[in-house]
Amino acid sequence: MNLIGLSVKQIRISKGLTQSYISDYCQISQSNYAKFEKGIIDIRASTFISILDSMDIPYHEFMYIHNKYNLSKKDAILYKFFNIPFNGIRELNNLQMECRSYLSSYNSPIIKEAYTLSKALLIIYKYNDFNEARQIAKPIWERLCKSNDLYLYDLYFLNAILYIFSFEEALNLKNFLFRGYEKYKNLNNTIPIFLNTHINLSLLSIEHNRYNDALK
Repeated sequence: MNLIGLSVKQIRISKGLTQSYISDYCQISQSNYAKFEKGIIDIRASTFISILDSMDIPYHEFMYIHNKYNLSKKDAILYKFFNIPFNGIRELNNLQMECRSYLSSYNSPIIKEAYTLSKALLIIYKYNDFNEARQIAKPIWERLCKSNDLYLYDLYFLNAILYIFSFEEALNLKNFLFRGYEKYKNLNNTIPIFLNTHINLSLLSIEHNRYNDALK
């Protein structure tokens, strides 16, 4: 049984909305909508998006509710990766175990990259070996640098490994990063990653005595 429809039904009822309101809003028959809520039929992605819009529920919020107010396994792993504290060796070790567990059941390129980058960060935190860390992270760095467009997770990944590579490489990438941020500036909750990147570039500039660059 498709439980997506059941979650939609629970939200609809809690908001005091009727099936006829939703079906009229989405321009589908009420009988088909009722079948969707019961898990009898599937609907098109465009219709599902319209249903969420009719209830004023963003997709990411719906999935959070659908997962019983928890992040999905993939989102939980990525959240942990992007919030690893400085020198968080224990957290990185735990993250690697979670990545391996997830990848044993699912083929996910982004979790593979999170796993690879966590290995690179561990090399730095444990042994301060930047050369080895660069070799591990290099394929991901090169993929991102060659991309025509950067998506939100790409921006997070690049920010996480900015200081692994040379200062000049980081500076050369600055404008590319900022163009990527410009596209996402109006998306909710993206300001922290923008600020983190500015701070990281400033610290790198200070470390290399480029104080004017740091001020900018």
